[in-house]
Amino acid sequence: MSQRPSYLPKAAHLAVALSAVALVVALGVPGHAGGVLTGKDIKNGTISGKDIKDDALKGSDVLESSLALSVGGAQVQDHSLTAADYALASGQKAFTFGDIAAGFCTYTNVPAGVDLTGAVVEVMAPVAVEFSQGIEVYAQVSTVATAFNLVACNRKSSGLVNVPASTFTWIALR
Repeated sequence: MSQRPSYLPKAAHLAVALSAVALVVALGVPGHAGGVLTGKDIKNGTISGKDIKDDALKGSDVLESSLALSVGGAQVQDHSLTAADYALASGQKAFTFGDIAAGFCTYTNVPAGVDLTGAVVEVMAPVAVEFSQGIEVYAQVSTVATAFNLVACNRKSSGLVNVPASTFTWIALR
């Protein structure tokens, strides 16, 4: 049997150490283990929307000025909008105006729940109230910013008009 040279065990330890270093280098450094990347690792313009998992980005991840925040008429389906989509406020007011003398008006205050400063309020009355009786119904500015006056006027030249209990629909736009 031949005897091993005395330097062989040291060489074996050196070989094991070098192979361990080579393995660490081949597998990558710990900062990149598990697929962790930073912005420094990505070349500008190389990631597209299809590379990002759906719902992975939050609002703070996206530059707001890069989003299209407006919708044109071509993108809106006909008859799909309601007052809630574009109105400042809207509602209904059930009220009985009673007798109104020819040439006179009467009103009731209607709370809108929002500041109507600069708004336009449109009132729709039942057809039977306005046209068959000669009554004009409209909205008027109130002394309270969060309300308007619902006005009914008798436009006839003579006689009383009794405005029956009715529900008036209104919408405020700004």
